[in-house]
Amino acid sequence: MTPHPPTTDQAPGSMPCIFSSLPQSKEGLAQALRLQPLATAPPRGEGYPLGPCKPTTKNRQTPVRYTRFMLGENASLFSADNAGGEWVTAYCDGGSRGNPGPAGYGVFIEGADGNKLAELSEFLGKATNNVAEYSALLAALEWALHHEHLRLRVVADSELLVKQMQGRYKVASPDLRPLHDEAKRRVAKLDAFRIEHVLRGKNQKADRLANAAMDRGTGRKPAPNPAKPKDPQQQPLKGYVKNGVVHLLEGELPEGMFVKVTPDRQ
Repeated sequence: MTPHPPTTDQAPGSMPCIFSSLPQSKEGLAQALRLQPLATAPPRGEGYPLGPCKPTTKNRQTPVRYTRFMLGENASLFSADNAGGEWVTAYCDGGSRGNPGPAGYGVFIEGADGNKLAELSEFLGKATNNVAEYSALLAALEWALHHEHLRLRVVADSELLVKQMQGRYKVASPDLRPLHDEAKRRVAKLDAFRIEHVLRGKNQKADRLANAAMDRGTGRKPAPNPAKPKDPQQQPLKGYVKNGVVHLLEGELPEGMFVKVTPDRQ
């Protein structure tokens, strides 16, 4: 079916909605655009609902909200052939020592094959933990748009951030509202977007980058990496020489292994 050019009417701050010249039932409209209607908020981690839109003057039916982002196996508003390549995943985290206090964020971005694409880390000065979390999200969105990775999956351990971006929580804080609005504007420029919540233990790479940013900003030296246990085969072995042959007092060496002998004069 090839629909006639649609009529759009856009509410301030929202995405345009299409009503005229298309089937007027929810099921017909969803089939025509290959979209999934959102009668309620989307399941966790499966898309971000666009803002409400109003009907045209020619059609006073109750508007139906749709998502332009990929949900499961359903196609988005844009054809999958033009959807900006493969998905990339951004692990985001923000922190504040004092809340408010010295704050920073970290973002670890990997491709569909799991290989690292980028690491983002920045000190924010004095800020709250939630501001730092939103700053991490905004940095990930900016990076994705700048590098034309238009299918973005965001993973964060901030339940507030995730559920506010999913439309499940209201944004009551005046400090977070402009950050939330800017995040929505950047999301709207993507072809596909997902955001999901994980526990902190599954977000360690981003957490490491956020702490590194706070360490840099406060002049604190990062904690040293724990020493790796030595290879048992590299432990010194004691022995003695008799008739030009080294006899070990304990342990054994594999056949063909090269060794370095250090005389021990006792």
